[in-house]
This record gives sequence, structure tokens and C-alpha cells, in this order.
Amino acid sequence: MNIGKALRYVFDDENWFVKFIVGAFLSWIPLIGLINTGYIIQLIRNVRDGEAHPLPKWNNIGMYFMDGLNLFIGISVYFIPTIAYAFITMLIFFGLAFLGQQERLDLEYAQIGLWATGFCMNCGIFLLGIGPAFLYPAILIRYAKLGKLSSVFNLRSIIRFAKRDLGNYILLILFTAIFLYTLSPLGMIIFVTSLLFTYWVDELVLYAVVSLGIIIFGTCLILIRWICELIIANMIGQLLLHNALLRR
Repeated sequence: MNIGKALRYVFDDENWFVKFIVGAFLSWIPLIGLINTGYIIQLIRNVRDGEAHPLPKWNNIGMYFMDGLNLFIGISVYFIPTIAYAFITMLIFFGLAFLGQQERLDLEYAQIGLWATGFCMNCGIFLLGIGPAFLYPAILIRYAKLGKLSSVFNLRSIIRFAKRDLGNYILLILFTAIFLYTLSPLGMIIFVTSLLFTYWVDELVLYAVVSLGIIIFGTCLILIRWICELIIANMIGQLLLHNALLRR
């Protein structure tokens, strides 16, 4: 994989600014943001096809939305065990908290139960989420190749693809973890901390300044995440192209 090319290709397109800003704007809107996922799929296809400027135009919104919706449904199925586990442990957590508050359970035992439940919940979510997160690029590639919802459930083919070029695939996973799974939580922590800070600010001017800072920071976070998604998509497209060349 040509990492340098993935980092700079966006800016090689003469219309990169408009294409980039449209995607960043759509990222603000949760449901409409599915269009961005479809856009990423088309970008992967363009890289696979060897287009000189693979950033797609925003001229097929309907197709992008349907691709994004299909992929969202498919990925959600993979995370059903994680969601179910999180829901059950949260019920236990809030149940223990309620019993402790109503003094139906000794406070010390309630606190131990809350700590143990929270620990098990976090560990379980992490362990259950590793598999889908590891296979996510391969699922994207599978859907980009076939364009059918059913294609994302062919687990044997997805695993076989991930194993075929394992070195580059692991490199892609590492970059995905750094760009997406580390950047977003870190940014969210800072964002929430800033919100809590503004709650305790009494001075109107300072409140306005901090609020403006939060808006600016949130906007920058979305822009950075979007460029990271475009970089990862290019790397996924390169992996798909390389895999196609290996099979010839």
C-alpha cells in the first residue's frame, strides 16, 4: 500500500475543496450522514478502478444513501451481540443502583456490584467488538465489489479476503485504529469536558467565548474525522486493487 498517496490524493483533485466540504457538512446530520458511507464505498471503487482522481462527485446522492443504508444494516447485524450484552449489563447496573438508593441492598455491596458490573460491561463490549471491528474493512471491500446487502454476511469470503494479504490488512487495521477509534473518543472526551466546564461558568462573556471555542473545536473534529475516513477509504481501495492483481 502506498500510504503517502493515501495521505495526499485528496488535494491532487482540483475540485477537492468543494467535495470535501460537502462531505464534512453532511457529517453533522446523523441520518443523512449515511450518504457519506455510500460516498466512501464509491471512493473505494474508484481507487480499485485506478482512476487518477478517485474522489467521487456528489451527483448520485440516491445511490450513496442506499449503499450507506445497506452497509449500516449489515454492520449493525454484526454488532447485535455487543448491543445485547451492553443492554443486559446496563439493566443490571441500574438495577443495583436503584436497590442501593432504596436501601434494599447494603450500600457497600451495591457499590461493589456496580464496580464489578461496570468492569464486566466494558471488558465484554471490548471483546465482543474486536471481531466486527477487525473485519470492518473487509466488509467494506466485500460490499464495494458486489453492491448487495447479502454480500456482507458471507463471513467465509470476508475472512478469506482478510487472510489473503494479511500484512497489508493488519497495517490498514492499525491506521484505522489510530485515525478513527482513537481520534473520535479522544475528541469526544475533550468536547464533553468543555461542556461541563461551561456549566460552571457564571460570567456571560467567558461563557460566550468558551461556547464559541466548543463550536470551533467540534467543527475541526468533524473535518479531521472526515479527512481520516477519506484516507482510510483510499487505503482500502488500494488493498482491493492489490488483491485483484494478486489473483491474476
